Amino acid sequence: MSNLTSPLPQRSAQKWSFSWRALFKGRRWIWTVLMICVVCMDLGLARWQFQRYQLRRMEQQRLTQQVRRDTMVLPLSRAEAESVDDVLYRQAVVTGVFDFKNQFAWVGPKDRMGAGPHLVTPLRLSDGTVTLVDRGWLPRGYNTPDRWSEFNKQPAAPMEGILLPGSPVPDPEFLARQARPVLFWSKMDLPEIEAQMPYDLKPYYLHLEPAATAGRDAPITYPVKTWYTLRTPPSMHAGYVVQWVMAALATALFYLLIIRFLERRTLRKAAEIST
Repeated sequence: MSNLTSPLPQRSAQKWSFSWRALFKGRRWIWTVLMICVVCMDLGLARWQFQRYQLRRMEQQRLTQQVRRDTMVLPLSRAEAESVDDVLYRQAVVTGVFDFKNQFAWVGPKDRMGAGPHLVTPLRLSDGTVTLVDRGWLPRGYNTPDRWSEFNKQPAAPMEGILLPGSPVPDPEFLARQARPVLFWSKMDLPEIEAQMPYDLKPYYLHLEPAATAGRDAPITYPVKTWYTLRTPPSMHAGYVVQWVMAALATALFYLLIIRFLERRTLRKAAEIST
């Protein structure tokens, strides 16, 4: 009769209820602290990506609002030129004369055209001011200044695009060590580019876009004009938020399952000894 009832104490001993003390038992506290740090790091990355999501969403909303406004004509009037923030991300039409002697390549843009730089050329407007014009993408083979001369043609008609802000080079110390003039730029750092130009530049540049009437079967002419899009869409950062939150939850759950396994094994051994 006693043999029939002997497994009952062992079975009841295997029941385990969660206790915070189990997380810090013995040297286990080291692993617990490490797991807490990992979870906090994942949540911190999720918070950072959420902030970037909000920023990209604001940029997307502003871009959408600005491109719907009336197209501007360069050069701008004095009143328009004084409000630079109001000018950014607006559609603009411009005529002028290219300065091919001071053109350079911008290797920073990432579009779906493939590897290759964008050709940027200063444009002198009718009032004597100068603005940079991103003329479009070039294939990888056109990565030397002597090849750019193939495109030294003055515009035969007004050009249309979107006015965009510049952005600073992430490593100014490296830039300071480069021989001038710099012909390949990772960013459209307008103040630094202006320093190597023989004239002042506008605090924005014109990104040429394809004509709305251009069809898919239209012949390719270099430089290839591309549609401007945000470098990273808001949806990508939203996906990263979900990814890091799920990583934090998975890490915490996995660690709790390990603790549960260790505690149940300890109770099982204790029950075997007591029987």
